Amino acid sequence: MRVFLAVAEENGFSAGARRIGIPQSSASRQIANLERRIGTKLFQRSTRRLNLTPSGEIFLERVHAIISEIDAATASLSTANSEVAGLLRVSMPAAFGRCCVLPLLQKFRLQNPEVAFGLSMTDEVQDMVQLGFDVAIRIGALPDSSMIARRLTASSSLLCASPAYLDRRGRPAAATDLSRHDCLQFRTTPGQNVWHLKRGDQAVNVKVSGPLYCDSGDTLLSAAEQGLGVAFLPRWLVQRPIDSGRLEVVLPDHEDPSPSAIHALYPTRNFVPRKVTAFVDFLAEELRRSDL
Repeated sequence: MRVFLAVAEENGFSAGARRIGIPQSSASRQIANLERRIGTKLFQRSTRRLNLTPSGEIFLERVHAIISEIDAATASLSTANSEVAGLLRVSMPAAFGRCCVLPLLQKFRLQNPEVAFGLSMTDEVQDMVQLGFDVAIRIGALPDSSMIARRLTASSSLLCASPAYLDRRGRPAAATDLSRHDCLQFRTTPGQNVWHLKRGDQAVNVKVSGPLYCDSGDTLLSAAEQGLGVAFLPRWLVQRPIDSGRLEVVLPDHEDPSPSAIHALYPTRNFVPRKVTAFVDFLAEELRRSDL
């Protein structure tokens, strides 16, 4: 239709083809195909002039309207994609969202007041495309997918327990002592777990067991604060309770040998909305500054 419009407005195949940057032969062929497809002549050709037929005049009026609508729709989408505005739907692990993302939202909205948030705080891995999320935050290994993955930061875990528990059961002096303690495990099925630690350059793997396992970091944090045992939890989750004295670091000379990567995922698209890239950039910068 754009070829037809150019040829009609320029009153010739040569000028019309030149306007849209295609060979004259290509323009002539496309018009012939168009006429054949709609079953009527659009141009009356002569040796000197190229005139629209009555059908061509009617078609030109309709094509003008259609292309104007297409251009307006394209412009509106371009504007929407270039502006940091609209509803941003984000899926994230519940504890991480509460501790690390929610405290940042007001700062982001002060910079981008036209953005509103729809949050799903769950530890279940959701199908973000099927459920219509713009961004998903994932901790740990990523499955193979067609998603764009932007690394935000990495988080290490700490051994910790309540002072009351440690006063009652004693403070471990070595990693092997953990096998004699009540250890609160992050898992979904019963059984013995292995905690992987590092002291200097030496790897230490300890089999642990205890009175509670759970697939919720918030629940394990609460259990540790209430004195049920020793937990091995992300720094971002336990740092505030440690600073306030509700928890105490256990074996401070031991480290997490494999910090968990934290990524933002969003669907692969030719044109990613500006609200998505702005939010992901903001998270990456803010989390980089924090000590996770």
